[in-house]
Amino acid sequence: MDSVTLSDKEPVGVKRSMVVRVIAAIFWFIVTVLIVHMIVGGVIGGMAGAEVAPGKTISDSYNAGAVAGQQASMQFMNAHGGKVFLAECLLWLGLVITGKYPWVSTFKR
Repeated sequence: MDSVTLSDKEPVGVKRSMVVRVIAAIFWFIVTVLIVHMIVGGVIGGMAGAEVAPGKTISDSYNAGAVAGQQASMQFMNAHGGKVFLAECLLWLGLVITGKYPWVSTFKR
């Protein structure tokens, strides 16, 4: 009896269309960019907003923190937006190549 290793066998499953895989990869690129931008902007804005001196009332403190956070987030993205985008692209590419995103792997699981 011939013993066949797992690597010698053909992959089991239905092969996905290339069109579906490309459309899914583009969709996941947009989602990845949006989510990472929101996380980075939120962290930077939250850190800047927390450093604002408390106002006389809660609403004054909230408004001052919101304004400071928005400005800090915009300044950070203007200065480091290219690096953030490069990191997003590398993250997306790694997840697409390994097939971690839904609908981008060659075979259905």
